[in-house]
Amino acid sequence: MSPARNESASFRGKTAISRRGRPNLRLAAWRATWAVLRHCDVLAAKHAALTSREENRLNDAQARVACAASLLRWIYSLIVHGAGWDPRVAAGELSRRHAMAA
Repeated sequence: MSPARNESASFRGKTAISRRGRPNLRLAAWRATWAVLRHCDVLAAKHAALTSREENRLNDAQARVACAASLLRWIYSLIVHGAGWDPRVAAGELSRRHAMAA
């Protein structure tokens, strides 16, 4: 899901998906994002912010890719750290360290 730069010393192109990594994982994350956007307020708010901001506004597909990348990071963090889901941590309002202390 990581963007790859398309530029050289004199040419600067659009950033596109690098297509690196596991294709089935990318597909699963993309499909899961469609469902999670309907049910997760945090991800829906992120999508809305990315598609409605004034500067560097993303189109719907670009915002969904960014949301899919966030979803993968959340899943990884939950598995590796063994923490429970906290929407405040996912939204960036609270650090995981502070959430564990509370």
